[in-house]
Amino acid sequence: MNICVIGCGRLGIPYAAGMAIGGNEVLGLDVAPATVRTLSSGRVPFSEPGLAEAISHHSGNGTLRFTCSYEDVAAHADLHILCVGTPQQTGGELAADLSDPNAAVVELVPHLRRDAVIVVKSSVPVGTTAQLGGIARALAPAGAGVRPVRER
Repeated sequence: MNICVIGCGRLGIPYAAGMAIGGNEVLGLDVAPATVRTLSSGRVPFSEPGLAEAISHHSGNGTLRFTCSYEDVAAHADLHILCVGTPQQTGGELAADLSDPNAAVVELVPHLRRDAVIVVKSSVPVGTTAQLGGIARALAPAGAGVRPVRER
């Protein structure tokens, strides 16, 4: 299966590696070019047992690649896994900052040319998946059905 993991941080990188180990073709997307360069060279920016070896092996055999291009991931995959940050909002509010999941959907969906599933792996409040689904359906080009789901 062709899979995209959006967000190559502490959640996304291990998830992408696991999907590649499972026999999938994985394209990881991060908006930071330095992160994409580091991962593309087979290196990992933090310590996690066995992760560097998995990234190096699967990057080397082509089953795991990295990009900054939403157009590339839209063309590559039918399954997109959101692993972006949801830190606490600034200003003392006890709520998640959903700007990264929102931005990922806004950037991805207009490039889709066929049906796609978006899995929300990020930690988000109740109702976020429905909100992201509304955004996705509003932005989806003709002929592209989008179904956001929350991983359980």
